[in-house]
Amino acid sequence: MITWLTGHEVVEVIFYAPVIITRYKPLHDMETFSSKLVKADDTQPVKIQTEDCAVLLLRLDNGARGAVTLSQVSAGRKNYF
Repeated sequence: MITWLTGHEVVEVIFYAPVIITRYKPLHDMETFSSKLVKADDTQPVKIQTEDCAVLLLRLDNGARGAVTLSQVSAGRKNYF
């Protein structure tokens, strides 16, 4: 994708994928970006079976650097540059 968009080859990659085993799901409906704090008693643990995100740091053949963030919860359109 990077080569197609820029015309330059990727020559170096650093990959990072944090592992999160358990998340805590609110027991009640919550408003996104609400300032209301969620108390521990209002949540239940949920075992995570998939990766949440991955981050790639890149260096191109012309010296340019780039970052790619892949996530199942990122906002935006699917496969949209």
